[in-house]
Amino acid sequence: MVTAALTHILKNREHLVGAAVGSGMTAAAAEEGNVDLILALSAGYFRLHGASSAASLLPYANANELSWDAAIRHVMPRITRTPVLIGTCAQDPLLDLDAYLARVKQYGIAGVTNFPSVGFYDGKFREAIESSGLGFDREVEMLKRAKQAGLLTIGFCLDAAAARLFAQAGVDILCLNLGLAEWRTVDLSEHQAALDRAIESIRTMIKAAKQSVAQPYCVIFGGPVLLPQDTAQVYHTDAGRPVRGGGGLLPDVVVPGIASVPVWWSAADDSDFDAAVADSVALTLPATPAGRAAWLNSPAEWKVKLVPPFLARVRSRFHVTAVVDSVLEFQIAATLARDVANVRWGPDAAEEFSVNHSADVRAALEAFPQLPALLAAPKH
Repeated sequence: MVTAALTHILKNREHLVGAAVGSGMTAAAAEEGNVDLILALSAGYFRLHGASSAASLLPYANANELSWDAAIRHVMPRITRTPVLIGTCAQDPLLDLDAYLARVKQYGIAGVTNFPSVGFYDGKFREAIESSGLGFDREVEMLKRAKQAGLLTIGFCLDAAAARLFAQAGVDILCLNLGLAEWRTVDLSEHQAALDRAIESIRTMIKAAKQSVAQPYCVIFGGPVLLPQDTAQVYHTDAGRPVRGGGGLLPDVVVPGIASVPVWWSAADDSDFDAAVADSVALTLPATPAGRAAWLNSPAEWKVKLVPPFLARVRSRFHVTAVVDSVLEFQIAATLARDVANVRWGPDAAEEFSVNHSADVRAALEAFPQLPALLAAPKH
C-alpha cells in the first residue's frame, strides 16, 4: 500500500527514487537502499535471463502474468515497508480491468503503471495497433480507472502527446521514459549525444504536460541516464538551474555550479583510482599540524602531486585521452586533496578542507545572513 512517507514526498514535491525489479533479491536490495517505491515489471524477467528489456516488447510470453508472478511470488514476500506498483499491459484482450484492480488492492499492491506500453512502438506498426483498437487510449483509461479505485498511478510517457494525455487524466506521477536503458558499454561520445537528446525530450514532455497541469510530478526513467553525472545533467529547472536534492528554499540560494565531469571520472572513482593516488601521496606528507596547515592551503601542490598520477592511471587503464581544462583540473585536484587530508590527518582535516574550499559550503555560509528573509512569510 501507499505509505505515509511516499504520500509526504508527493504532496511536498520532494525528490523520489524508484527501482524497477524482477526478483526478490533485487527488491530486497532496493529496499535496503531506501528507495521510495518499487516497480514490478515484466521487463525484469528478461533482464534476469540476460536479455535486454526490449524482449518485454515482443510476444514471448504473457506480460501481465510475468509481472504478476514477479510481484506476488518474488517481490512482495521479500520487502517490509516499500510500496510496490505493478506493470500492466492495458491491451490484453483477456484483462477484466475492474476485477484485476480489485485483485491488485486485495494483495496490497500500491498501484499500477502502463508497462509494457505501445508508446515504445512507432511507424506503421504503431499505426496498425492504434487502428485495431489496441492503442494508447487503453493505457490512459486503465490509469484513470486505477486512480478512481484508490490506487497510485504512474504513467510511462515516451512522447509529448502521452505526457499531455496522462497529465490531463490526473495520473499521479509522469514517468518520462527516455527509451530502453543502455546495458552494454557504448562509446563516450555516443553516450553524451544520447544524453543531449534525452534532455531535449524531457523538456518537450514537461512542456506538453504543463498544458494540462500547472505543476506535474515528473520522474525520469531509462535511456542513457545511468550514472550520477548523467542524472546531474538531465535534472534542471526550466531556467536551466541544476536541481539538487529535489528542491530548495524559495527564493533560491544560488550555488555555484561545478564543472561537467566526463564519463571516465565515475569509472575511475568506481575503480578506486582516486583512493589509490590519495593514499600514496598522503604517506609522503608529515603528520604534523604544520604539515596539515600547509597542505590545506596549497592548491598548486595538489595539482602537481595528484593530477598527473591520477590521469596516468585513467589513460592507461581506460585507453582514453582524458584531456582536462583548468576548471576540471582544479576539481580533480581538490577532490583528491580532500581525500589526502582525510587519510593523513583524519575527518576533522577533511571537514576543514571542505569549509575552506567547497563552493557549496561557501555559498551556504554566505546565505546565513539572509535566513530571516528566506524563512519569512511570503509577501503578497
